[in-house]
Amino acid sequence: MIEKLKLMFCAGLFWVASTISAADINGRFVVTNVDSSNLAVLIQVNTITGTNAIGGATIVFGFDTSAINMTSEPVKNTDYVFHNFSDNYYSPATITRPMKGRIWVNIDLPYNNSNNGTIVSDTSGWTDVVTIYFDITNANGLASLNWLSTSPFWGIYEDDNLTLLEPNLFQNLVYTYDITPPQLISATLLDSVNLEIEFSETLESASALNISNYTIDNGINIIGIQNSTAQNRLIINTTAHTSGHQYTLTVNTVSDLSGNMIAPNHNTA
Repeated sequence: MIEKLKLMFCAGLFWVASTISAADINGRFVVTNVDSSNLAVLIQVNTITGTNAIGGATIVFGFDTSAINMTSEPVKNTDYVFHNFSDNYYSPATITRPMKGRIWVNIDLPYNNSNNGTIVSDTSGWTDVVTIYFDITNANGLASLNWLSTSPFWGIYEDDNLTLLEPNLFQNLVYTYDITPPQLISATLLDSVNLEIEFSETLESASALNISNYTIDNGINIIGIQNSTAQNRLIINTTAHTSGHQYTLTVNTVSDLSGNMIAPNHNTA
């Protein structure tokens, strides 16, 4: 393993750190809400091991300004909300837009707090970083976001603030404004009390996780609902099913991220 020097920029400060390349890190964009004027995008990360914690980091990505835009001076809790890496041992994380069509996610774990960072999920799940709110400037355009991991300012360190996490699979996003209602595609019994259901697209979280929006016949009660590993799937926890019996699941008043409501002809499995 080769030790190397890397010049990093984080939260407005330059430093030179001795770095050792270690585990891979993955990232993705997830659209969590959209209406006619706003687009909310969640940044998530995971690692192969699930034992790596993030220290200082500058994550750089670009966006197509012909379809979406963001203020040049983003404001915390208005233009972005951090979910991890911005409290406890961390300094307040920020979002900056140093140039048109470019955004930096700035995370800082002070050196006196090294080795006290937040551990990132392995590839069986995702760890939320920050939700960023964009203005939609062209509803007929494509809202595209692309990671810029080759940028000289990019760097995600482990919480020792020395070991560089190597970017592996970072999924870009191209989002088209949606007018199609979601469809219930399938329901698969994972075991006697857990049912995984799949939709044609990702649902709006509040309606998707609302127990009252689901019914199962033949006396099966729903105890809880949670997200599955795929964005368009949910796991429903129920009272026990009887082996060999068939049951009908009906879904009502759930909507997709664009606010389109599920239609009665596509809501039963």
